[in-house]
Parts: sequence; structure tokens; C-alpha cells
Amino acid sequence: MPDVRNPQQTRSIEKKNKIIKAGFELFCEQGYYATTTTHICHRAGISTGALYSYFKNKKDIFIAAFKDFLEGEYFNTLLQSLNNLTEPFNIDLFLDRCVDVLAEIYQGSYTALIELANMQLEDKEIMRKFSHFEDTFMIAVVEALTAHNIRTNNLSEKYYLVYILIEALAQEKAFNNHNTVNYDKLKAETYSIIKGYLLLESD
Repeated sequence: MPDVRNPQQTRSIEKKNKIIKAGFELFCEQGYYATTTTHICHRAGISTGALYSYFKNKKDIFIAAFKDFLEGEYFNTLLQSLNNLTEPFNIDLFLDRCVDVLAEIYQGSYTALIELANMQLEDKEIMRKFSHFEDTFMIAVVEALTAHNIRTNNLSEKYYLVYILIEALAQEKAFNNHNTVNYDKLKAETYSIIKGYLLLESD
């Protein structure tokens, strides 16, 4: 098998991006294990030889595809939302923004996130490759909270637990999974817990 090359010319970069795009679409549509490099070649409109000149195997395509997804759509959107915070800082508006952004991402990319989560559980290399994305976002959130004078012991660890609550609330907003749960009441309870946990006074 020839050495994998890093494309420099526009045409080669476009061809590699076609492979990544096709792989991402197929992984989301039918899962990692049901997708073959042949499927990816057909979707991208390239030869098998061309695919292997850019990637060693299917796993490398998966990693590249989801790296692009997370860097481009997922965490950039979340990080941009933190950069647009205004003064005076309002914890409810901050939480609203986090929930809204996550809910929008879940609605548009749910199958992608599920497939990534499944593969992280099954493959330690993929887990290592992607664990830093969540760390990067949580560091940015902690810095944003600290910049707005929210200071408490173990803020990083506390925000990790807060993030789990925000994720659950965003998923409920996006999909309304539980008919017995009133979203507005769930939101009020979640915010109350979070503000108390971060040593903020509830309204």
C-alpha cells in the first residue's frame, strides 16, 4: 500500500474533502460497521486507489470526518456563543444560550453524535482522539464564567456535572422524549439546581 500523502494542491485537497464528506454521510446514514471503503468511494466518485492514497483505512476516514464535524459545526458554534456574552452577566441567559445551541445541534446532527458516541465506547483510539474536544469546550466555559466573576471551588469539576444537566435539558428540548415531563418546569428545576451548585442565588 502506498504511503498516505498530505495533499497540497487544490484539486488534491478537494478530492480528500470529498472522501471525508462521503464518509461522514455514510457513517451517519448506516453506521460505521455497515459502511465500507467501497461505499465511500462510490459516494465520493473516486477510485479505491485514490482513497488509500489519502487514508490508511476506514477508521482514519472516520476520525477525519468527525474531527471536521466537531471543529466546524459543533464546538465552534458553542465557543462562539460564549464569546458573545454581554454585561451585566446573566446566568439564565447564559444557560439559555448553551441549551439553545446544543438543541439546535442535536436536531441537525443527532445521528452523527450518536455514531461518534457509540464508536468512542467501542474503540479506545477514537475515544482518545475526541476526548479533548469536550475538554476544550469545558475549559472555555470555565474561563467565561470566571471572567464574569463566578468563582467557586472545583469549578471545572462542577461544570462537568452542570454540562451533563445542560445536555439532558437540550435533548429534551430538541426531541421532547418524555411525554410526562413539562419542559418549562424541567428547565426551571434544572436552572435552580445549577445556580445553587455554582453558589449563585436563585431568583
